[in-house]
Amino acid sequence: MTISCTNSWRPPAAPGPMYITVQHSSSSQAFASGAFHWVAHGPPEEGTFCNLILAFDMAKEAFQKLPLTSCLAAKSNLNMTIAVLNGLLSLVPRNNGPIDDESDSVWIMKEYGMAESWTKLFCIDIQGQAIRRVISFTKNGEVTLHNDLGEPVSYESDTQQSRDLQYVVGKRFSPKMYSLDTYMESLNLLSVADAL
Repeated sequence: MTISCTNSWRPPAAPGPMYITVQHSSSSQAFASGAFHWVAHGPPEEGTFCNLILAFDMAKEAFQKLPLTSCLAAKSNLNMTIAVLNGLLSLVPRNNGPIDDESDSVWIMKEYGMAESWTKLFCIDIQGQAIRRVISFTKNGEVTLHNDLGEPVSYESDTQQSRDLQYVVGKRFSPKMYSLDTYMESLNLLSVADAL
């Protein structure tokens, strides 16, 4: 359902494709190039496993699928976090099986919608700890993430240094005491009738 200029809900022009969106502790959504994006995979009845990105274009009010690089598309044991890095769609795959070259790496889609434009930027190494979820990328290239214990960590790709973000005002906080997420500022006024 989308909202119209008359402030009423309406269904999208075409129904969404039959893909399975991934919902687990490391899954997320990202807004880039005018669309929301989710990690998904094809329905099991197609016979072959295929990871992809499912997108909903806000202007066209339509779903579309975006391909992944071939080394990530066919792996069935990946948990992937989708995010935005410097305005570009990015992925951080986490291998549930044996660790390989793609696990805990940062990929960006340099040309939106083009599978061959996926580029591996760097690998994240937080002193042997596993990554549960990438939360965000800062403008200076720092990665904010949760380690496998759910603790917040900051990772600097240039220096390959990580630091624990749990200590605030000299107190250590339990992962269950807080939540980290991203937001985007907006000048839209929701309380004004014609603001949207």
